[in-house]
Amino acid sequence: MANREYSARITRWRDNLWHRKLRPSSGYFREVYPVNLLLEAHLHMPFQDRPLSEFMTANGSLRPFQFQNEMYQWDVPVEMIEEVREQLEPSGLILSAETHPLIIT
Repeated sequence: MANREYSARITRWRDNLWHRKLRPSSGYFREVYPVNLLLEAHLHMPFQDRPLSEFMTANGSLRPFQFQNEMYQWDVPVEMIEEVREQLEPSGLILSAETHPLIIT
């Protein structure tokens, strides 16, 4: 069953990339990991009527990425990762989630 769920997530991610042309560079996530490398677009994505960066700061450590200008690193504590994923799943920002992606125009 775990492989079936994982396969479904990969398929949704692929379909959102290929068919909907949604890209992580536009502020979407494939998944949420304990260490996430992000762009400015991620910080400004809407989440609960606020910029996503506010949620990131409240749920981990957000800072400029030391090895690349214009990139950021968001570290989510391992003990919080499931809770953070559950909160972000319905947002439409995770391309592998069952939730239809949020379309920003």
